[in-house]
Amino acid sequence: MNIHFTGHEIEITEALRSLITKKFDRIVHHFNHPMTSASVILSSQKLNHIAEITVNIKGVQLNAKASENDMYKAIDLMIQKLDKQLVKHKEKMTNHKNRHNNGHKENIAEKLEETIE
Repeated sequence: MNIHFTGHEIEITEALRSLITKKFDRIVHHFNHPMTSASVILSSQKLNHIAEITVNIKGVQLNAKASENDMYKAIDLMIQKLDKQLVKHKEKMTNHKNRHNNGHKENIAEKLEETIE
């Protein structure tokens, strides 16, 4: 997967790039579906450092944004927010599939019982 980095009023150093890639790879392993692309924007406004990420998954776009006094803290918070969103999205997908399948099986079982009686 391709991660695109952009810096607004801040230089994207190799240390920042590798930190984000490492943390992002760690949370991607929890998610089984392929992610098509990710865009990271790091910016600095006076004393605040802002980290934003947009991840494109098949049919869904997830966004996370964090602001802190330290860029590394902002990145950590951004990754935590993205991780929560990924977990929630994964639960939605698995619950939806299970709910649909279980309901379908129950309906078939009920129809069979009715026809037998």
